[in-house]
Amino acid sequence: MSERGKALMEAATRQLREAMDLFGRMTEADLRKPCHDEGGDGAGDTVGAAGRHLADGYGRLGGLVRGAADGPAAHQAGQHDGSVTHGGGHDGAPGPANLADLLGDLTRANDQISRLGDLTDERLDSVLDPATSRFSDGRRTLEQVIGVALAHQAEHLSTLRRAVAAGQVEVPGARLYYETHGDGPLLVMVPGAGGTADVFRMVAAHLAAHHTVVIYDRRGFSRSRLAGPQDYDRRLQTDADDVRRLIGHLGGDDSATVFGASSGAIVGLETLARHPEAVRTLVPYEPPALGQLPDGKEWETFFSGVYDLYRSSGIEPALEAFRERTFAEIDRRTMARAPRNDANAAYWFEHELRQYPPAELDLDALTQHADRILPAAGRESHGYPCYEAIGRLGERLGLGVIELPGGHTGFLSHAAEFAEELTRHLTARNA
Repeated sequence: MSERGKALMEAATRQLREAMDLFGRMTEADLRKPCHDEGGDGAGDTVGAAGRHLADGYGRLGGLVRGAADGPAAHQAGQHDGSVTHGGGHDGAPGPANLADLLGDLTRANDQISRLGDLTDERLDSVLDPATSRFSDGRRTLEQVIGVALAHQAEHLSTLRRAVAAGQVEVPGARLYYETHGDGPLLVMVPGAGGTADVFRMVAAHLAAHHTVVIYDRRGFSRSRLAGPQDYDRRLQTDADDVRRLIGHLGGDDSATVFGASSGAIVGLETLARHPEAVRTLVPYEPPALGQLPDGKEWETFFSGVYDLYRSSGIEPALEAFRERTFAEIDRRTMARAPRNDANAAYWFEHELRQYPPAELDLDALTQHADRILPAAGRESHGYPCYEAIGRLGERLGLGVIELPGGHTGFLSHAAEFAEELTRHLTARNA
């Protein structure tokens, strides 16, 4: 057995097992969920259509492998490339899908793809005729074509996984978009300035081994659409009410662990104060509660200046000024690499930058429930205002601050380590 063929076979079968596990946990109703075709190559606009597209892709890959394993003539003719008979895929609109057919097609494709182990290095190094596969260009070897095809399939599988995990809940004045990942006690993650679930996607993948992780877009950001007039004078309270409704929608009468990052931590603190019955443990991670600091008024003036810069010069100069003074270098680098959504940034500038940092926290209510609070900050954030703010709040509540990897955005820059240490602290707290 070729070691290269064996490595390809292991990668392909692992990917197929993930696909079969995903479909094995679905219901027929899941197939009707919307699914955005990020690849733009005809995957369809529902989970069922995208699933058919995915299964057909694996079927064609299995046919290609079987042709290569059967001999050069079949390999070059491509006579096995396209053994799935349910139609659609890359060459046409995806046909109807049901779970039994999808799982059956994936099983057949897996049987064919397992023959990668039969391929010699010489066969893997052969250059494919462009007519053999859509990924052939007359220069790529069989090994390269299979690698590109697997990467393409992995993108579709990731899109499907997000679509199946996604849901929406109607709340007064908005429709909240959320995703659930994993299995275990409920852990709701409240995003900060960007307002979207995407900021937690990497760390959620690790936390999902121990929790049912809920990531969501806060109202007004990205996929959580507003519906009707908003009471912006009570926006923080409304954000907290949204967390309570999300917990009720997913957990019924059960409480949840709530992790809030940055301004999401301020939302978390407000949620515990307003709805203590919904919060089992709160992890406020570096809330910009700068009203807790002796120089809080100076920070309030600074943020007002950043807002004025946004109004006069635009988003980019204002974000640069904001980040330069407020965060450590590791966070500035992480933020600079993140995709920018100007609509979300504008919404944050208008309704959050000046409003949330000076918000008055209900210290009496928080003191009453201090045994549920686990203040947290990034190790790289020493000397920066959000670290100082959570430290000062912890002192007022009689609590120490746990440190987690990275800085203000450690859940992005150190996702695996961050999740591991957070899980350890939560396990000890809830033991």
